[in-house]
Amino acid sequence: MKKLLFLSLCLICSLMVKAQNYCAYDDFMFSMGIGISVTNLDVGSASPVGMAFDFNVFKFHFDFATNLASGKGDELDFSSSETTKSDKQGWYSINFGYIFDLNNNWYIVPKVGCIVRQDIWEDPIGWNTYYEENAGTKVQCGAEIIKKINNFYLRASCCTTEIFSCGIGLAF
Repeated sequence: MKKLLFLSLCLICSLMVKAQNYCAYDDFMFSMGIGISVTNLDVGSASPVGMAFDFNVFKFHFDFATNLASGKGDELDFSSSETTKSDKQGWYSINFGYIFDLNNNWYIVPKVGCIVRQDIWEDPIGWNTYYEENAGTKVQCGAEIIKKINNFYLRASCCTTEIFSCGIGLAF
């Protein structure tokens, strides 16, 4: 996950450099927002609802969502013979898209991405620790509608696995 976040941050930084060449463009030179996201994944006792973040640089769209599920105690990079599977799964999704103008401050964003599930294994022997193991990755595609109101925007989207996401943001 750390490598994926690093690559995503590199992409955002390169898009920001690209956007500097388009300073005269005033709609979505740079914007960022926050919201909620709901999946149709079976995540056990963890929540299918998560936090969502989005960035728009020039006309490129990037969003990230996660349910922030974790085990009890310290995270380990390995499992032991005493590790047992908990009834929780964490998930995170990353999507990329391109913003197309519709009319009168309405925009549509076709997007493609992936959603990753993490099984959470816990080890209560000694002290509480947990271990996360990749439970699978699904490719997803969908669309997002954006309504810009002055420097703010409202967004709603639907994807194949991330069934609903909405949020509010600020355009700079």
